[in-house]
Amino acid sequence: MKFIYLKDKSNDEKLIRAVAELLEKKYRRPIEICAYKDSRELALVDLKGNPTDLIVTFNLAGFDISTLTDGLSYNLVDSKFIHFLLHENLPNEKYLSKQLSISMFFYCVGNEYCDYLWKTYPEIPWLKELTGWNAEETQNTESNVACIVSAIEEVIRECRL
Repeated sequence: MKFIYLKDKSNDEKLIRAVAELLEKKYRRPIEICAYKDSRELALVDLKGNPTDLIVTFNLAGFDISTLTDGLSYNLVDSKFIHFLLHENLPNEKYLSKQLSISMFFYCVGNEYCDYLWKTYPEIPWLKELTGWNAEETQNTESNVACIVSAIEEVIRECRL
């Protein structure tokens, strides 16, 4: 399983590492964390050449990388994707209007944000609110880590991975 995120000023890095540690303990297999300072650094060649069953991204990391025909590059990768949208008004959100693979699962925080995404981007193949997320607390709480792990396990069951 790979975790992809772009480093920014948020606290997401600690949260992602805590989620990966919990998954490694539960599934007894290594989790690869790929952190990039920006999308230009994220090499999709690495993803295509080193496939994995499940790729987890946070805050639409890499969605601005497109193919020569202006399609979403992630659509060319033979993996299932879980995309966690932990913040609203993400810079790459506009790319959700592009054609998205049916192998993509999206989770967002907040019922209002979920409703907004459904109305604005009705072609999203699979979208759910991240149940149990507590935005009031720092993101790296036990309950928020468990919330993300639960969503990942839901997709693992759904896809029989």
